[in-house]
Amino acid sequence: MTLTDTFEKVFILTLPGAEERRAVLEGHLREVGIVDLARVTWVRAVAGSVCPAPIWFRAGEGAWGCFCSHVRMAQDAAMDGVESYFVIEDDATFRADACERLGRVMAELPEDWGQLYLGGEHLREPVALSGRAAVMRAGNVNRTHAYAVHRRALARFQYHVTNAVDFATARGGWHIDHQMGRAHERELWPAYCARRWLAGQRGGKSSITGRVNATLWWHPRSWAGRLPFVEVPGSAGFAPAGVHCGNNLKPGTCEDIGLDACVESDEKLAKWLSMIAREASDRELLPGWSHVGISRERVAGVWKAGVASALTGGWKKFREGTGIVLNWSPVPGATGYVIYRSSTPNRSFSWPTEFLPALLETTYFDKGNTDKNAKVKGLNSGSDYYYQVTAVNAAGISPATTVQVAAQ
Repeated sequence: MTLTDTFEKVFILTLPGAEERRAVLEGHLREVGIVDLARVTWVRAVAGSVCPAPIWFRAGEGAWGCFCSHVRMAQDAAMDGVESYFVIEDDATFRADACERLGRVMAELPEDWGQLYLGGEHLREPVALSGRAAVMRAGNVNRTHAYAVHRRALARFQYHVTNAVDFATARGGWHIDHQMGRAHERELWPAYCARRWLAGQRGGKSSITGRVNATLWWHPRSWAGRLPFVEVPGSAGFAPAGVHCGNNLKPGTCEDIGLDACVESDEKLAKWLSMIAREASDRELLPGWSHVGISRERVAGVWKAGVASALTGGWKKFREGTGIVLNWSPVPGATGYVIYRSSTPNRSFSWPTEFLPALLETTYFDKGNTDKNAKVKGLNSGSDYYYQVTAVNAAGISPATTVQVAAQ
């Protein structure tokens, strides 16, 4: 299933002069197949530096340009009588199996939907819906890189997001996505979201804040508490692939600067672990730490999800085609799964090679990592690969589970 088959109109928002970003996005969308590029509407984003904001909007030029662009798409849809439309910003990135996931989401989406998010940041926990595994009710979803609006909610949507009083009286910078999130909390229209995001925000320089960000997926905050921590050997000179040890590492180490203040305080350690787990979850990585003064036993005592440990075990062999699909049966009591990949048989896990991120479901599509700076490299056609999937809970990591693999 594609977005262009699902929604009457698909808008893709991009700034003038951002040809490289557009080219990267076009190539990505073509590869994933989530839209028919011949049927999308490219929208020239408003530049807040050229079109100045009114006095009641205080969030800055970039945010004003974003506000104007999203309001204009809503107005165009209303004027054209569009049944539903979907918005893609030019920094969006979709999962390789997004088409399949979209089919599951739309099959479960309640008929009264007014807004649907396929990507975003949960500022309030989403609410589970009885009998629906792929869709949840939005609590407060932030970000605007992948969402849809239905005509039944469009008039109220426009009225709410352009309410100047809310923007003028809000504390700090109030963006259009904050205003949408307020509508979700007030239930001004039925807003839903995919249980597991189909779209993330690709890493790079933000056109709104100017900051350079990592690729982020922003899972529900509660998910971070399910991830076990990984102890990284002090001899490791860089963070292992698939593990996040913090954003302020001491030069040449995996040791975060903030850990020094945690050596004598469990309260501070708990706050640091919570922060790192959240950051890791947003990046779809495992959280890790490295510090001579903070032991495994202490972290295990403070962090409810426990500490993961390295393990050995058997591997399942597969010869690479265009990609590799792994499927396995759920393990009772598991809070997540860790996937290992190796190019040699019967190999033990060793830092920092052959490691793929933790997941919270029972399927994984591996197309390899094409990032030239990645520690885990891409797949080579005709080569043999070996996989091991293990279950994770507070007790650590289980022995290897049975894995079924198939080409795609």
